[in-house]
Amino acid sequence: MTDAGTGQLHRLHLADGNHEMVADGLGHGDGLAWDRHGRLFISDGQGGQVFVIGRPGERPVVFANGLLEPADLCSTPPASCC
Repeated sequence: MTDAGTGQLHRLHLADGNHEMVADGLGHGDGLAWDRHGRLFISDGQGGQVFVIGRPGERPVVFANGLLEPADLCSTPPASCC
C-alpha cells in the first residue's frame, strides 16, 4: 500500500496485521500495479510521475514524468498475446 501523505510504500502482512516500509520518496503515492515481469509501478498523482521498482529490494526510479495527475494504474497483457 502507499501512504499518500508520506510518500511511503508499505508491505502489509495480512495474517498478523504488521507492515514494513519498503520505499519512500514517492511523492503522493496513488496507484499500484504489477506487470507480468514482476515490476511494481507506483503513480504520484500530484507530482505527475510514475515510479517503477524493477525487483524486490531495489530502489524506485522515475519511469515517466510530466504527466497530468496520473492516478490509478492497471497492467494488461498486449493484445497480441492471447
